[in-house]
Amino acid sequence: MTEALLINPHSAEGIADAIRQALSMPREERIRRWRSLMDGVLGEDVFWWGRRFTDALMAEPQPAVAA
Repeated sequence: MTEALLINPHSAEGIADAIRQALSMPREERIRRWRSLMDGVLGEDVFWWGRRFTDALMAEPQPAVAA
């Protein structure tokens, strides 16, 4: 979700800055970001994340590489 505006939910000032940024964003940018985020949500749902997580748990550990 690289197109999202990232905020610290514990910072009222940070939230206000993100809202200000979103409201002043050109319409074309808002649409582009929204489409990108929706593509991610539709393609990477909870089942995708669950499979990815369990696949990682079941994968064989990779040997450490000596430096």
